[in-house]
Amino acid sequence: MERSVPIIPPGAFTLRFLYGVAVAFAVFSVYLYFRSTSGLAPDKAHDQLLGMAAMIGVDFLLVGIIVWAVQRRSLVVGSASLTIKSGFYTRTIPLSSLRVSEGVVASLLEQRELGTRWRTNGIRVPGFRAGWFRLAKGEKAFVLLTDPRTVTYLPTRAGFSLLVSTGELLRTLQSSQPPAVD
Repeated sequence: MERSVPIIPPGAFTLRFLYGVAVAFAVFSVYLYFRSTSGLAPDKAHDQLLGMAAMIGVDFLLVGIIVWAVQRRSLVVGSASLTIKSGFYTRTIPLSSLRVSEGVVASLLEQRELGTRWRTNGIRVPGFRAGWFRLAKGEKAFVLLTDPRTVTYLPTRAGFSLLVSTGELLRTLQSSQPPAVD
């Protein structure tokens, strides 16, 4: 039986930032077009117009892909594994490799040693981090961060930790584990 664990959605600022970058680049492209075509023959100006339109199209395509990545996030606890979809990244981890007893729900604003320090293979825009990062305390972590105020830190036996913006993951994992036999 699979159970979906809710993840805190990124704030509205994240998408506004991405759309703002796309619009700023489009405005800058139009500015460059008008600046570079003054005094050119109409056929040459038309060639540059097509180039500018192509640049703006590529700009909106790339921002659209990043917006898709920001909205692609899920956390599913199955009978034998935990699957995290985070931006362009997906990771399936056997439940047996999770060290649930060492997991912590914390705020990165208070426990800064759990915060991300270096991005090794991931995406980072304001309000969203996904992929592989090094934490402030030096360990490798697979990250899905949308809100630093409620974060689950969960070490694994596979040589990395998980850092996910949810307060429900540990409760879900603890309720899905069989009771310990003495």
